[in-house]
Amino acid sequence: MGALVGFLRRPTARWALALAAFNAAGLWTQYAYPFVMLAQGVVAVVWLVSAFGRGAFQTRSYAWRAFMLYIAANLLTIVLYLPWLATALQQVTSWPNTGDATPFDQALGTLLLWLTFGSTSPGVALAIPGLLLLFGLLIVRRPTIWRVVLPGAWVMVPLSLFLALGLFRPDNIKLLLPAQIGLALWIGRGVSVLWTLKPRYSRRRDFAVRLSQIVPPVTGLLSVIWLALAAWDGIPALYADPA
Repeated sequence: MGALVGFLRRPTARWALALAAFNAAGLWTQYAYPFVMLAQGVVAVVWLVSAFGRGAFQTRSYAWRAFMLYIAANLLTIVLYLPWLATALQQVTSWPNTGDATPFDQALGTLLLWLTFGSTSPGVALAIPGLLLLFGLLIVRRPTIWRVVLPGAWVMVPLSLFLALGLFRPDNIKLLLPAQIGLALWIGRGVSVLWTLKPRYSRRRDFAVRLSQIVPPVTGLLSVIWLALAAWDGIPALYADPA
């Protein structure tokens, strides 16, 4: 994902090669890694659409060339994976549908809890992480839309495919390990937005304006403290619980 960001900021052949190499390593590591590549595709399409929205012909031409280079990088990834592709297809298509018959809302809540606090968490409310995820979706400037979409796509694309393919069960949640990094980035962006959020009418000096300037960063700081304390509750089990 870091290589993807580097490529979208500066679409050069060097970044395209780096992206292809990292994605090939991901495919060789985990059969579920195509979920991550599909998330990258969503981000790349949003980047292309935002580039077209700027209207300049030179920008559109530049964006098309960059997108073609991105496609070439993905084709190179597949070429690097060809020696194992047939075996991978055979393995994946022979997987039994071992997903538990768990209601969707319960499965989604369990996945979000594990991705946020780990599998040893005793269980906590997800209201504060949910609040930070909402603030993490705020768009600051139009040219940066794809940067806002990136952590959300990194989480939601693998999560949606995981549930849609009936893969939900504890032993399979390891397939969502890359999405856990995306969720941490998404939550971190929510904290960043709260920390830097300022009202547009900040020239006024009344109490309400001052309060509106103080509340967002304080909320972000308290949220971080709460997240740390909630995560700490799951740590002792890693050392002291035989199960």
